[in-house]
Amino acid sequence: MHVAPLDDMTARAVGLLCGRSGHRDIVDVHVALLAEEQGHTAVTSDPEDLSVIHPGLPLITV
Repeated sequence: MHVAPLDDMTARAVGLLCGRSGHRDIVDVHVALLAEEQGHTAVTSDPEDLSVIHPGLPLITV
């Protein structure tokens, strides 16, 4: 398993995406950002939240 760091550059990108999407949960936004950057599908129990952040993000709902 790889745990992605939340460094300064990533934190700023998360903040910008929070502002653009209107979503306040930085964990959700960080997950969406990383999935998009890596070209991965996000696995989530809350697909509505991630869809607000990134409408085109491929999701697997658990």
